[in-house]
Amino acid sequence: SLFQKFPYVSLTFTDVTAKDAIKSANKGELLKAENIYLQFNIWDLYNKNYRIRKIEIKNATVNLMVYDDGSDNYHFWKKDTVPNKSFSFDLQKLAFDNVTIRYKNFYSNQDYSGVAKNILLKGKFGSDHYSMYVNGDLFVNYINVSGVNYFPSRNSNIDIVLNVNQNTDTYT
Repeated sequence: SLFQKFPYVSLTFTDVTAKDAIKSANKGELLKAENIYLQFNIWDLYNKNYRIRKIEIKNATVNLMVYDDGSDNYHFWKKDTVPNKSFSFDLQKLAFDNVTIRYKNFYSNQDYSGVAKNILLKGKFGSDHYSMYVNGDLFVNYINVSGVNYFPSRNSNIDIVLNVNQNTDTYT
């Protein structure tokens, strides 16, 4: 669509289901979404530069898992060995609108659940080191760390800046 998500041109997916990215026949649902919008700058498209600038997810459920051995269910992408100059993943914004998110880490005994009512994440996500800005409204179902439940059933507003270092897996 040229106008649905103006000023971006958007590629819209409806009724999306993505299974866990694990090596097992019994796969759960990593993602189930009513709508996902991949958004591009119109001038990039005109110049045949296909760079995804923003992803918007609406009315969805996301289940992220980290297992006892440290593996997870959400790393599905592979490193590109052949550079493609006409297509790149220059993601700078990620928007969640009514997205239920659950993060369960068996390895570190953490379990989080909430609903991102209207959350926007901004940053140069493709970079090794960047600042990520997170802002919006969240309903926290629970934050459980080592059996202790924090912030049960609360409306919250998030306004965070995280310094992300992909090389060292650190978030400050």
